Amino acid sequence: MQVNQSVIASEVKQSNKPEDKLETVLLLPEKEGRIVEGGLRTQGHFKKSYNDKPLVSIITVVFNSEKYLENTILSVISQAYDNVEYIIIDGGSTDGTIDIIKKYEDKLDYWISESDDGIYDAMNKGIDLVTGEWVNFVNSSDVLNGNAYTVILDCLVKNSNKCDVIAFGYSIVNIKSNLLKADFKPNLNKKWKMPSSHNSIVYKSDLLKEYKFNLNFKYASDFDQINKINNTRIICKNNYILLRLRNDGFIAQNKLQSFLEYFQICWKDINKIYALYWLSRSILEYAFLKIRKVQ
Repeated sequence: MQVNQSVIASEVKQSNKPEDKLETVLLLPEKEGRIVEGGLRTQGHFKKSYNDKPLVSIITVVFNSEKYLENTILSVISQAYDNVEYIIIDGGSTDGTIDIIKKYEDKLDYWISESDDGIYDAMNKGIDLVTGEWVNFVNSSDVLNGNAYTVILDCLVKNSNKCDVIAFGYSIVNIKSNLLKADFKPNLNKKWKMPSSHNSIVYKSDLLKEYKFNLNFKYASDFDQINKINNTRIICKNNYILLRLRNDGFIAQNKLQSFLEYFQICWKDINKIYALYWLSRSILEYAFLKIRKVQ
């Protein structure tokens, strides 16, 4: 079934609250270099929120992650809470990633494969597409706890009028043994750090549409974003462990670049004392990389 995007966009605007002036699209516009798109929306099937069951949007951005993506997808589509829309943004993978996505296409609301300008550009595309009240980014090697959204639903409903962002806990898994390495609870007191891992934070969708990722930052745009949000909105926390993530992800592989961007953000927008902390971390990471290279 061919979907008329202009008609669908009109329907969404009519269904939004009058005060909601932020635009949502259900299909991304045609772009040169697009490989393929699919999912339930392309067949004319769309989800919505209910009074007792708000729609939660989950976004996964991926590039060449055939080794782990299937476990991530299964952890999302097997959630006990059933009012979830799942959006996957692929950056033009050349391994078996697209084949894995197609395998579960009837469970995905929308997915696309096309070139992008990095992880945060892909996340911004996902933000444009969400229709849920709450949004969670689940990375392409993360695994959600099976009851994740059933457990947090009560928290989301109770806090919907007083919280714009809710930070949950997370576990880090050792990449060699695939065993639990450590649990981390959210911390709202350390303003020079993320309150929790980016993928264990749940955001109101209208907030994300207002505060998109700044593409000038390639490694720490999530920190830049949460800092801006923290200045104007309310962030809450819940100690529930939302998901497991591997300790070899995007940031772990680019620590030096990440620390330097944290330094820039703190120096300009937060506190120069905090910036010095990240400068020292950058120097230590640089020295570590030099030593490891020699060895």
